[in-house]
Amino acid sequence: MGGKGIEVGDELVEHLEWLARIRLSGEERERLKRDLALLLDYFSQVVEAGVEGEEELLYPNPGGRLREDQPEPQGDPREHLGNALVEGGFVKAPRVVKD
Repeated sequence: MGGKGIEVGDELVEHLEWLARIRLSGEERERLKRDLALLLDYFSQVVEAGVEGEEELLYPNPGGRLREDQPEPQGDPREHLGNALVEGGFVKAPRVVKD
């Protein structure tokens, strides 16, 4: 089950759960395996699509017209920290990396 070269099995789902720091029920795991297999099959079809003779798209903005960058005042930085927890002059945030 799955796209070429990738087996969508329990081991992959457990790894994805670990990466996302979530725990799925048995029903959710089965649904995720089905959905991942469908996505990988679709992506393999897209990769195999013939694009010979098609002009390469280099610029998604035809004519290359872009707006001019104009600096704008952003206000007082202290206003942006109005809801932040500040301790000892530093913004305090939750720990995201374990020692």
